[in-house]
Amino acid sequence: MLWGGLRIGWVRAAEPLRSELIARKSALNLGTAAISQALAAQLLAAIDDDWLAAHRTALTQRRDQLAALITAYLPAWQARPPDAGLSLWAELPVSNADAFVLAAARHGVTIMAGSSACADGLHRQFVRISFAEQPGTLELAAERLAAA
Repeated sequence: MLWGGLRIGWVRAAEPLRSELIARKSALNLGTAAISQALAAQLLAAIDDDWLAAHRTALTQRRDQLAALITAYLPAWQARPPDAGLSLWAELPVSNADAFVLAAARHGVTIMAGSSACADGLHRQFVRISFAEQPGTLELAAERLAAA
């Protein structure tokens, strides 16, 4: 909700799941950076319910705007609103979207190929597009994606 690069999370769990999660987390890395934890604590303390509601409303509007722009500018694409997150996944009418990601970059739009988010190599015909940008930026991005 606040910052896509801030990778902090909490899990409440009863034993024995709690011990299992701690063991797996420890095996994967040595811990989360203390500065990230401190920043997350400060951000969470600063959030109030009104701000959170307004932020969610703005993100929902941007998500819907991006979906509508894709329908208008790129009707051959299939996009559906995500269940969670700040990115819309769109299926392109091609078997491999990697080349399109490069073309989009040449037009000034950075999007992610679905294949780079999928360990098994599936989702090659998909791209991931953030809707966290301002409405005007989303409009420009859709125009540039159509040009690409």
